[in-house]
Amino acid sequence: MDSDNKINLILLMLVASVAIIVMLLSQNDLDYVNDSSNFVGNAAKDTTFGQTDDKLVKKKAMSDYNMLEDPSRLTERRGESFTVETFDEDCGLKFEVEDGYRFDQAAQAHVLSKNAEGQFRFFDVSFPGVYLTYKDTSGDKANSGYNCAFSLDGLHFEEELIEYDKKEDLPGIEITINGEKTYKRFQFETSLDDKIILRDYTSTNGEDYIKGDIVYEYDGLGSVGYYDYFLNEDGVIVLLFIGDIVLDSEHMLLATSEDNGLSFQTFDEDPLKDLGSASSGLNFRDPRFTFLSDGRVRLFTMVTGDPSPKLPGERATGRIYSHISVDGGYTWELEEGIRLSAADFGYNVWSLNDPHIIELPNGDFRMYVTALVEDSTTTYVSNGIEFEGYDEKLISAISTC
Repeated sequence: MDSDNKINLILLMLVASVAIIVMLLSQNDLDYVNDSSNFVGNAAKDTTFGQTDDKLVKKKAMSDYNMLEDPSRLTERRGESFTVETFDEDCGLKFEVEDGYRFDQAAQAHVLSKNAEGQFRFFDVSFPGVYLTYKDTSGDKANSGYNCAFSLDGLHFEEELIEYDKKEDLPGIEITINGEKTYKRFQFETSLDDKIILRDYTSTNGEDYIKGDIVYEYDGLGSVGYYDYFLNEDGVIVLLFIGDIVLDSEHMLLATSEDNGLSFQTFDEDPLKDLGSASSGLNFRDPRFTFLSDGRVRLFTMVTGDPSPKLPGERATGRIYSHISVDGGYTWELEEGIRLSAADFGYNVWSLNDPHIIELPNGDFRMYVTALVEDSTTTYVSNGIEFEGYDEKLISAISTC
């Protein structure tokens, strides 16, 4: 073989080697993306979630998250503001039912605090005690009235009730605009032309709210169910709500506002991946956020587990689950296991719903939840049907760390 042929052969071998190396590197990247444990939303053991590694950006863009905007923007949003402590052991994942019940003929618990001026605020462990508001389902207050009671330890409540009007006293989120504090509440309503809209209510003192503009219009197939919202460290308002209520397409949606609540845009049409599960009773309901001391946000929800309505004495419904967010509420990961179910009680419980969980000063977590239990002195009414010998009670459960 002459020298020219030898050179050509060597060049061909070099080209082939380079092609093989490129192919292997590409396969490694593809394997990295296809491994679901590598998704940013699952990086629960990382110290910092503000990574901007090229692989992470590519991986996020190719993930199955149904983002309605450029996924790379999500990585930019993480930034340095979402740096949380390393956590070796997760608390607040296994609850034990506490003795007795907190309130009789009661539902829809909502835990609040009061500031030094005596104004209701969202629960803040830096304020003393617990103000537990709940729907009174007894007598002429059924389906309309709300009560409020105070407890220093969150377990033993004072008998004297505190005046509370949900429409007037429900606190708003605190936003600083041009150096001034502003408080915002948001409420889904039905417009005169039968559209489902979100309206803002604004206050400069945290007490007197003025009805504002329409900031979001829901264009789903049905109405809207329970919802919750909060202001994250990016200054973005995160709104999670149930859409297409009571239809087979019922599921959670996520909307955000980047202009202090002046407008909301749908951010993720299926953030909890429960679209299509309502017909089996497996979609998530009753959303409520809990803010952890390490900077993460935990979302608690209820799953009925049965497409048929609860039937006291025959069919129990309702299990409490949780999702975790490490990026300020943009993405959510379902945590393993069940937080609370009827099997955790030493007596018959026929439904669980509307959980609200708070982190206590010692790091433990307390859950307040509505439980339908057997009670020979009362009659429970559901969907116009009376069930004698049953009653809704507010119970609590503790998760020690």
